[in-house]
Amino acid sequence: MSDYTSWQTGKTVEDYNSGGDFVLPEEDTYTLKLVDKDPDEPVAAEFNKTGKPKFRAKFKFEIVDDDDFGGTVINQFYTISLNEKSNLLPVVRALVGRDLEPTDRIGWEDGVWTDDAGNEFSVVGIGGKKMKATIKHEKKEDGRIFPKIVGPIALRARGGKKAAEPVEPEESEDVPF
Repeated sequence: MSDYTSWQTGKTVEDYNSGGDFVLPEEDTYTLKLVDKDPDEPVAAEFNKTGKPKFRAKFKFEIVDDDDFGGTVINQFYTISLNEKSNLLPVVRALVGRDLEPTDRIGWEDGVWTDDAGNEFSVVGIGGKKMKATIKHEKKEDGRIFPKIVGPIALRARGGKKAAEPVEPEESEDVPF
């Protein structure tokens, strides 16, 4: 297949039985960072049952919290849709850490989006954001195995405790012992 060897684990592509020249991470839960998104492309007609124009894009997530697979990039295709049945909606919710408002527009960076009528909307940026998700192995009909991102959840916001005010010692002439 290839002479590719993971510098992290020393295993080859054949060791992982992956679907291509990439390291197949173990099935586990990881912190993933959204590092890139390819341009939207039309969904092929045979996969588009509605007949309405549909688009999909490849999102690229990097594993950031694992000694063996940290730095591994996982590609995941999503149809560009934020309706309740879409696979992309839970990912976006996990990345922004909340439910979306009807006026939210999603973009790579925070900013302002103007529609054709000149109305401005705030844009919720998702580029570089992190989430927790489980990686499962998905076997294709031809036997190749690919990583699949399932169960995305928002990272828990860590509530920082306010540091206690330093207490000045009282000056005393008494010997404490």
